[in-house]
Amino acid sequence: MEQLIVNAAYFGGIFTRKGERCIRIDDPFSGRQWLPILGREVIVARKRVCSENYIPADCLPEAFVAGLPGWAVWYGRISRIQYVCMRDIPTDGIDLIRTWRSYVCRDGGRTFFTVPAGTTIIPGEPGSLHEAGHHWEV
Repeated sequence: MEQLIVNAAYFGGIFTRKGERCIRIDDPFSGRQWLPILGREVIVARKRVCSENYIPADCLPEAFVAGLPGWAVWYGRISRIQYVCMRDIPTDGIDLIRTWRSYVCRDGGRTFFTVPAGTTIIPGEPGSLHEAGHHWEV
């Protein structure tokens, strides 16, 4: 079944509009919008921003990491911890098996946050040190 992932910050509820079941999005930038559900499973998720383009391999299922080509799993320069790039995460997402301590870069500093084990990570756009990429916490 296809999923319709909605940012929890903008979720306004599910209503019937013009004869169709729709989700109301209350976006402060573009105003109110209506998205038809069209039989999709609705998932309301929180967006987390992070400038990291990688996830520690020990936070991902062992079978998934073992199935990646050798070049897709690499070691950090200082920590010698193995990592997997966000672009190598499947588009339908993958569940974390361990808690991931991540961070966001803003205004020249870092703010750390924790993404708990069991969270489904869906790859987003990669970021730079000033313009963060994202993943979704479901």
